[in-house]
Amino acid sequence: MDPELQAWLTAQGVPNPSFEAAYTYIDALNTVATTDVNNQPVMVTPKTWITGATPQGNKPLTISFEQQCGRVLFSTYHSESSDGLLPQELALLYVILEVGVCLEVPVPE
Repeated sequence: MDPELQAWLTAQGVPNPSFEAAYTYIDALNTVATTDVNNQPVMVTPKTWITGATPQGNKPLTISFEQQCGRVLFSTYHSESSDGLLPQELALLYVILEVGVCLEVPVPE
């Protein structure tokens, strides 16, 4: 798990999160062609935010990769309403807030 996400979950009172209803997982991560903030071609390897136990060992459950100024997010687990936010909902909130953060400061034209 991402260390900053882990620290945030710990601050939310969830130091050892358990993710429920993760019906699928990501089997492998590959480097992909995309563009940077200046629309130039780059190769990017997706970042793993969250992993979880599967019959094949720990596998990614949430990943993102850079796309221009932001990121593309892919998550495999389910969320639903409850009396409070489930650990996976807190984690998803954190990642959603992070994917929109510019990785580089765009230069005004």
